[in-house]
Amino acid sequence: MAKDSTPSQIATNALQSLPFDNIIGGPLNACIEAQQLEKTAAKFMKEAGLDLDKEAEEKE
Repeated sequence: MAKDSTPSQIATNALQSLPFDNIIGGPLNACIEAQQLEKTAAKFMKEAGLDLDKEAEEKE
């Protein structure tokens, strides 16, 4: 069977070979993890008495 070399078929084959789950999923998972870590850090700071909002008000 002959290989179809039309431009649209070449583009389709090239796109099918890309790992979209890694290209899109990797950065998306990193953003989700960073947001969860930020919430955990903020919760710890408030529990430890490091209320950043209070310090900001005092400086004003």
